[in-house]
Amino acid sequence: MMEGTAQSLAIAFIVSLAAGLLAIAIGRRMDAAHDTPPPADGFFPIVHPNSTLLLIAAYLAVAIYVFVPLMVIVLLAELAFSLPPAFVIAPLFAFAATLPAGLLLALTLRCVACRKRLLVQEISSPPFPTGQHGLEAHTAIYARIRTERRCRCMYCGQEHLVSRRRT
Repeated sequence: MMEGTAQSLAIAFIVSLAAGLLAIAIGRRMDAAHDTPPPADGFFPIVHPNSTLLLIAAYLAVAIYVFVPLMVIVLLAELAFSLPPAFVIAPLFAFAATLPAGLLLALTLRCVACRKRLLVQEISSPPFPTGQHGLEAHTAIYARIRTERRCRCMYCGQEHLVSRRRT
């Protein structure tokens, strides 16, 4: 029985290693094919037309980042303590609701200047990375939207203000 488990673990390791190497190769190919838009003119901040959706996307991103470790904890607790099904199903449904909503918003919100996706890092080294508190480009954008009510496009550098009131 132990021999089969070791073999399964070895196969899982080899498959995950191959998938990781494939992901690196795909990422490098995407980086090579990416055209960088010209820098934004003037760099004057502009109010983003979808400010409310930017705020919602930023808070959904926080919820998603919280739900991932929460789901691991809940599943481990289920294995260890045999929790009632409601304790497992409720966080799972909440995660299943926030993930598609956050992804949909991230894929639809675009920079006003260059029309690239504002919240999706499509290449590994964007020309205008925004770093904040040790966070990298797309995660730092979410943090700046929540804390400073502004963000900068990582592709053209255009600064977007996130208005608190409807425009």
